[in-house]
Amino acid sequence: MEGLRSFLGEVLRPLRHSPLEEHLTVYAPVLPNQQMHRPADTHRFRHAMMRFPPVHAFAAIVLIAGTSRACAQARGQAGGSDPRLPMRAHVEDAARMGTPPGDTAAAQSRTQQLFRRTPFNNDTLTICEGDSVHLTARPASIYHWDLVPGLSCYDCQTPIARPIATTTYHVTVQSALGGVFMDSLVVIVLPGGTLRAGAGPVREMEDHGVAVPILLRDEPAELGINAFTLTATYDSNAVAPVDTSILLGQALTGSMLAEDWRVTLLHQEPGLLALQFEAVAPDAYLLNQGTLATLRFTRFLTEGTGSGISFSMQVPARPCLAITAAGATVPSPDEGGRYHLLASDAKAFAFDQNHPNPFNGTTEFDFSLPEAGRATLIISDMMGRTVAVPMDAELRAGRHRIAWDAAGLPAGAYLARFQSGGFNTARPLILAR
Repeated sequence: MEGLRSFLGEVLRPLRHSPLEEHLTVYAPVLPNQQMHRPADTHRFRHAMMRFPPVHAFAAIVLIAGTSRACAQARGQAGGSDPRLPMRAHVEDAARMGTPPGDTAAAQSRTQQLFRRTPFNNDTLTICEGDSVHLTARPASIYHWDLVPGLSCYDCQTPIARPIATTTYHVTVQSALGGVFMDSLVVIVLPGGTLRAGAGPVREMEDHGVAVPILLRDEPAELGINAFTLTATYDSNAVAPVDTSILLGQALTGSMLAEDWRVTLLHQEPGLLALQFEAVAPDAYLLNQGTLATLRFTRFLTEGTGSGISFSMQVPARPCLAITAAGATVPSPDEGGRYHLLASDAKAFAFDQNHPNPFNGTTEFDFSLPEAGRATLIISDMMGRTVAVPMDAELRAGRHRIAWDAAGLPAGAYLARFQSGGFNTARPLILAR
């Protein structure tokens, strides 16, 4: 064996300073239970076999054959047969090109630069049924994608994939230095589907609030839905949910979810309400059409004829389920455009004298509320009998104006009484005909 080493050393000595030096790697033959590698006799070998003179080619073949046992041992230490190990070894060998012998840190750094196990941004990607996705491999000279149906190209860096089911895409790339890289990406395709929901007819309540039923218009029995979220967005100057305890306590009253479901508050802020609906029983699912819940809102006296409430519904377990949720219009307590907001802030309660006064037909009242609350304006005759209630509504804090038409009343003296919170006052009116 020592004689063979000497022979090979003499054969390859002329190559140490030749152009082939950087392409040649020399390994000492391996004896049983012994692996020897002499850095002093190491040169680089890479795709140059056919250019060797016969004797040099013979030597290279002998050297590679001599190292086959060492490769087998290394593969066994790595934990079994790995088809990518020879490729990785080749890239690591390329990474050591130009690295001084013994400089393992520099070789390891170049290995990390040349060999990447994941040329994709992620190992898995999730899309919805019917969507397409751009697959991007790391920059290289040559690309080869496995022949999977639905790819826009098989030899480019960024093909477009249109999978109809969960698919694994494999790519092999070759760098300008000849390094070969392989990786795969699993594209998970989630099922889609559609579901229709939305608000039903708005009902006015005795307390001047409104009840908005949320209806499920399709049968979702095959979707396996046992939890969902419902979000309402609204103009907080026009409407607001009732007290949370009342809202949650009455939400499922009369609903098809009353027995096996519960509702909790996820988030609330002015203009937004998010509720979580969950099945209490493990085998409870949405099965039929019907009323999911009834949400109660307080409506404020506002300018205009009404305000809209928009709804959205999400099923966390089915993120690709397309749900359409129709909104609702809440009518304003103001009938005929009699109300106007003059300013959005006020420091104290106030109720001004009506103007004009005396009046013939229509007059206006200005008043101030330092905080939101119910405000009532009652018109009575001099005998104390109520003849009109121009206003009985929830209002935001601010400076307000309400108009009153005294059509149908005889001329004479009347009394306008204003109440809000603990504030109570009255002003005399003169109706002239």
